[in-house]
Amino acid sequence: GDSSGEMVRDLATSYISHGRHTAAIELIQRLVTEREAEVSPYNLALTFETMSRAYWEMNDPAAAKAAIQEGLRRFPSGWQAVQLRRTLERYEAATAGL
Repeated sequence: GDSSGEMVRDLATSYISHGRHTAAIELIQRLVTEREAEVSPYNLALTFETMSRAYWEMNDPAAAKAAIQEGLRRFPSGWQAVQLRRTLERYEAATAGL
């Protein structure tokens, strides 16, 4: 499960870097829908961060923040959670005053 999660995250990151944000989001959603039980919560948390980046680059800050919050819901502690909180803080700072 975690190997699949890592592969999906890597492929989604590649999609994002090539401007295929929707494809990245759909790929991650498919992983969650079909294989969530096989992927560890910490791995899913990082995958939701990748999804948030796709939304962020699509100029959808609300969806980007929601993806981060979903990652934190699934894995609220550990270095992954610290990373997610930093990303969320960056998003909050960037959208303050909008």
